[in-house]
Amino acid sequence: MYQTDNTKLAAAQALVKHGLQVFPCHTVEDGDCSCGNPKCTSIAKHPLTQNGFKAATNSPDKLSEFFTGEYAVANIGVATGEASGVIVLDADEAKALKRLQDNNESLPKTPIVESSEGRQHLYFAFDERCHALENSVKFAGGLDVRTTGGYVLAPPSVHKSGHIYRWIVSPDDYKFARLPNWLFALMPKHDDVQPTFTVERSISEYERAKRYLAKTPPAISGQGGDNRTFAVICRLCELFPTLDDEEMLEILADWNALCEPPWTLTRLEYKIGEARKKTGGDDETEASGNGVTKSRAEAAKVTITFSDWPSLHPNALYGLSGDIVRAIEPHTEADPVALLLTFLNGFGNLVGNRPYFVADGSKHHAKLFTCIVGQSSRARKGTSLNHIRNVFAGIDNGWRERWMHG
Repeated sequence: MYQTDNTKLAAAQALVKHGLQVFPCHTVEDGDCSCGNPKCTSIAKHPLTQNGFKAATNSPDKLSEFFTGEYAVANIGVATGEASGVIVLDADEAKALKRLQDNNESLPKTPIVESSEGRQHLYFAFDERCHALENSVKFAGGLDVRTTGGYVLAPPSVHKSGHIYRWIVSPDDYKFARLPNWLFALMPKHDDVQPTFTVERSISEYERAKRYLAKTPPAISGQGGDNRTFAVICRLCELFPTLDDEEMLEILADWNALCEPPWTLTRLEYKIGEARKKTGGDDETEASGNGVTKSRAEAAKVTITFSDWPSLHPNALYGLSGDIVRAIEPHTEADPVALLLTFLNGFGNLVGNRPYFVADGSKHHAKLFTCIVGQSSRARKGTSLNHIRNVFAGIDNGWRERWMHG
């Protein structure tokens, strides 16, 4: 049915019959995005509607308005999450999806879309568990989830490569399957509960380290895999100093399984030892107040701290700034908060002090004053700046230098 529909309107109407809510997106025109911007960074993917995915609907009248006339060729966006009752596993890398299936139980039969060559969207039913899922956060070396606050394109939309989205498994043939528990456990999640103080740090440290690695791409032989593995372990030592070697090996196990080829236990133990020497996190001792000698890790476990590392809410990554942060994040150790603040700071300086909006009778300009705080030489504060420098690289050098160097 989906492959034979010859209009976007008919395809949108068919999607709505399966409970999905849809909206129009830009498409490809002469190899470029129909938005007309030759420098568009989201070719044939961004919404035509002013409210983006929030304009998604199942109204017959709205569908006719969205996909007829000058919009008859528009791509079809599906609002994911609660709106449509589905979440979508976005497999940008075929190898990542294959590794996922090889290392776990088989996936249930569920509707699947081929978005472009080697890339797939797997649709699953949204349930109560899905409220905890992070939207569009990479895990398992090339996968992410589109849930509430996100969207995907549906057949017969056109990819920027010219490939036409098509159903591999149609919702006419299979209902949206329930998300398997093992897959749900692997997916990145956010915690809506406010952090609380605690005097026991080791459990939260362990869980935070697992979450950090879940977002870290694996090391691949021939692509700097040896250096990458050492860098990842060094970062773990810096961010999570209370972890002992045994805990470190446990946490590395799932990530190591995705590496090509996986490292032996002996090599990982060696790299952990070398990483501790490099980062100053070896098992040095210090005297406590009562004269008893403790290791640094043991001493850290009784330090009052937050029980969990605060995570950035998906709503903060809105619009262009969010697109830029999400594009950079998988390729850097910089915190997404630092990337976001640095970009907004640079953009505000570019806009300057003339434009403003009025709130409660006061003028508010785009210029921001921000401060990123972290441990000297280890917190990677400059890393976020380097990436944002590249984003603004094409802008007048005079302005850019004034912003970068005051």
